[in-house]
Amino acid sequence: MIVKVWNDSSLTYKEIFQDELIEIPPHGFVSMPRSKAVTFLGGYRPFQRDGAQENRGEKPLRLEEDVEALAEKYDQPLKYHSSDGTNFRTKEGLRKHEESLTVKREIITGSEESVKRKKA
Repeated sequence: MIVKVWNDSSLTYKEIFQDELIEIPPHGFVSMPRSKAVTFLGGYRPFQRDGAQENRGEKPLRLEEDVEALAEKYDQPLKYHSSDGTNFRTKEGLRKHEESLTVKREIITGSEESVKRKKA
C-alpha cells in the first residue's frame, strides 16, 4: 500500500535513507510504500548544529495513509453507511466521504443601495 509522508516544516527535509536521498519540500509530501515509510519515520536523525530551530533532532514528518484501504486489507466488515448508500469499514472513511458530499453554499450579499431599494 502506498502512503504519503508529509513534511510539516518550513524547511526542505533531506535525508539519505537506504542509500537513497529522500527530499521532501516544505509542507509537501512524498509517496512511498507503507513498510518503507514506517521504517523511514522510525529511524534516528542525528542533531545538526547549524543553529536552525527546525533541526533539533526529531523529524518534522507525519504519515498519511488511507485507513479505508488498510481496513479492507485486513478484511474488516462494512459497518458504516453514508447518506448516499455507500458503505465503509471505518468512521474516518465515512467522514471523508460525507465531507466530499457536503455542498458549501456561498452567501451572496447585495450592495447597500439594493438593500435600501428592497426596504422602500
